[in-house]
Amino acid sequence: MALIGIDASRANAHERTGTEWYSFELIQALKKIQVPGLEFLLYSKKFLRDGLEQFPPGWDGKILYWRTQRFWNQFRLSWELMRHPVDLLFQPTHTLPLYTPKRVVTTLHDIGFERMPKLYRPAELRYHQYSAQLAVRRANRILTVSEFSRREIIERYKLPADRVVTTPLAVDTNRYRPDISDEEKDAVLSKYRLSRPFFIYTGRVEEKKNIVNLIHAFSIFKSARGVGDPVKLLLVGLPGFGIERVKKEIVARKLEGSVLLPGYVPEADMPALVAAARLLLLPSWYEGFGLPILQGQACGTPVIAARTASMPEVGGDAALYAHPDEPEDFARVMKSLMDEASEWDRRRALGFENAKRFSWDETARRTMNVLLEVLGIQHQL
Repeated sequence: MALIGIDASRANAHERTGTEWYSFELIQALKKIQVPGLEFLLYSKKFLRDGLEQFPPGWDGKILYWRTQRFWNQFRLSWELMRHPVDLLFQPTHTLPLYTPKRVVTTLHDIGFERMPKLYRPAELRYHQYSAQLAVRRANRILTVSEFSRREIIERYKLPADRVVTTPLAVDTNRYRPDISDEEKDAVLSKYRLSRPFFIYTGRVEEKKNIVNLIHAFSIFKSARGVGDPVKLLLVGLPGFGIERVKKEIVARKLEGSVLLPGYVPEADMPALVAAARLLLLPSWYEGFGLPILQGQACGTPVIAARTASMPEVGGDAALYAHPDEPEDFARVMKSLMDEASEWDRRRALGFENAKRFSWDETARRTMNVLLEVLGIQHQL
């Protein structure tokens, strides 16, 4: 019997964003796979919730109490692994504990901190760089979320190609779906005092997401449509590095009533919000995957993304693309989709099909195969 320990602390977060949702969805999908001879143990800081606490045969959880929120992974999890060894540790983020067992699999989502270091706070940059270097040294296999990120990681850290494996993200089509009723949409819009039409961006509202250029593009779009144009831009997400520049750009472009910053929106409200939007915009300079693309497409909301990094790989032929450094290009594509109803309908239909290319069950299957390989178990799913 082999015991696999999984750090579920990020999956158990109250306010989940990209990495937290990846951890949550992957753990829940892994629970569906039964492999003889394997047991799983989920480590967490607090009581598991939202279904994580429901264990199929061979699964269990363990709360590792710690007085502070800081350094739980580095010290508390390390102490647990020293006292109660496991055969393999799976860390769904690239932040490994200081002590690890001989067999480790970790996920390095992207290396944007290496490619665009000026877009990170100094302390945050050092933390990411240290964590990534530790992961590269210790992990038997490194998972990542796109072929783009895989190539980046192999090139940057000079790794053998077979040591880095792509396990893409996916979208939960039980939540993000095209048949969300107008009543559900209207209830969420009323909650946030929103009215149609609006464009939506989801993700952390920070400089590295290219939000300033997006606001500039939206200003160009609004100016071309004339006085009284009702379209708004909704920037959904927690504030991050560079948020003051974002706010100054809104004021400078005189868009205080047209660009809205609701902050973090609970996941329960997100599908209806995305489905109610006319367009979903993702202008980032760098994305390891770009999950909002699939969320928009699964809801039937056409997507405009930056033509860079992983985004064309994820959005496929269904999304439209613009240059991240050219606000005029983004504005032009916005206008084309707003003005051409037939093209909007076509992109909506193509989006549904593209989102089907990805599933958490397939991601879990690929992940489980890597875990089995590292354990030396000859059993491929």
